[in-house]
Amino acid sequence: LFGRGLLMNLLLGLMILLVTSVTYASPFIAVMIDQKTEKELGDFPYTRDRTAKVIEKLIEAKSKAIVLKFFVDLKKDEKLDNQLADVMKKIPVFLQARFDIEEEKPNHLDSKFNYNKETKGNIQNLMSGKSGWIPTPKFLENSAGIGFVDAFEQKEMKFFPLVVKYQDNIYPSLQLAILNFIIGRKVIIDIGKDANNKGKKVNIND
Repeated sequence: LFGRGLLMNLLLGLMILLVTSVTYASPFIAVMIDQKTEKELGDFPYTRDRTAKVIEKLIEAKSKAIVLKFFVDLKKDEKLDNQLADVMKKIPVFLQARFDIEEEKPNHLDSKFNYNKETKGNIQNLMSGKSGWIPTPKFLENSAGIGFVDAFEQKEMKFFPLVVKYQDNIYPSLQLAILNFIIGRKVIIDIGKDANNKGKKVNIND
C-alpha cells in the first residue's frame, strides 16, 4: 500500500483538491494519470519540476488548494527540489506522511503541525510510532499542512485514524488536515467520544 514509486499505490500520481470559482457537480476533483499520459511522461516517479509545472497550471485554474498524494521524504536534485518548494509558496499544498519502523533517519517533523491542543481524552491507544516517511524540511516549510495516511484493518474493514501519535506529539490524518482547511477551523477530537466542529458533533470510537 505504501511502496515508494508504485503508481497504483500512490493513486496514480496527484490527487488534486479543487475548490474553484467554476461550478462543478462536486467541489472535489481527482486528477488521475491515464495510460497515454504515462507514456508521454515516462517512468514514475516523475521529476519534481514536472510536479511544479502541474501546480502552476492549477494555480492558473484558480485552485484553492492541492494535495500531493505521494511521499516527498527524500532529497533529490537540489535545483528541482527548490523549484517545487518555491511554487508551494503560491498556494496551500498539503503533504502526506506515514509510519515506518525501518526508517533509520527520519526527517524532523516540525511541532507546529501538531494536534496536541485539539485532542482530548486517553491517547494511549492511538496509532503511534517514532519513525516514518516525513517530508523533507524544505517541503514542510512551505506546506499548508501535513497528515498521516496510515490505516489498519479490523474484521475485514479498513479504518483511518483521525489523529495519530508520532514521537512526542499528536498529528492529524491527511483527511482531517484537509477537512480543517475546508471548514476554516480545527475540529476538536475527543478520543472515544466525538469530533466537535463548533458544537456540531459526530460520534467516534477510540
